[in-house]
Amino acid sequence: NVTGSVTDCNGLPVTNGYIIMQDGYYNYRYALNSLGQYDFSSILCNSSSNVTFIAEDATSAQQSTPLPYTINVGSNAIPNLQACGTSISQFINYSVNGVPYSLTSPVDSFMMYSNVQTIPTSIYIYNMGRTSGSSSYVNLDFTSNLIAAGSTQLLNSFYTSDIQDSTVITSPINVNITEYGSIGQFIAGDFSGTLTGAGPAFTLYNITCSFRVRRTFL
Repeated sequence: NVTGSVTDCNGLPVTNGYIIMQDGYYNYRYALNSLGQYDFSSILCNSSSNVTFIAEDATSAQQSTPLPYTINVGSNAIPNLQACGTSISQFINYSVNGVPYSLTSPVDSFMMYSNVQTIPTSIYIYNMGRTSGSSSYVNLDFTSNLIAAGSTQLLNSFYTSDIQDSTVITSPINVNITEYGSIGQFIAGDFSGTLTGAGPAFTLYNITCSFRVRRTFL
């Protein structure tokens, strides 16, 4: 059993928000009550588990600093978390030949993961629809060697249902990393370049993209 409370930047209870518990590759999200409190139960595979707690204030669109914590069988009273200091904004904004598209959380959800088995290692970010039940999608991946805020990574691929063509990157496209927080914080960046469609037309698609999503994996 896990209990705790969340306050905002003014030290007042967060009445419109969530507590997120990150456990390995899984993220569990629980709504706060009218007093800014949470109370939930979780099944442990072992007698204890190393997790991370993040508090979100949906009204101010801010979150707490991630709190690493070891939960054990029985009762776990988590120290108060202050949802303040970090924006929870998540989005993928892009254009194809000047036509803009925008995906934003919480209406749209995003996933980020890192594939350490590829050479070079890469980060993947994807979304499977601009609205619930939509068949549209966008996904991209780029290298992650020596990644940090201010670094430049190489775009490996960019796919979207808004391009009804098989495309490849024929000239290198650099991804400018503008934010790279710890696990539970955010990764952000932007890029622009040209994709080449399949033959015989070899249509050119000029793309621009900016993104910010929660970092959930190493």
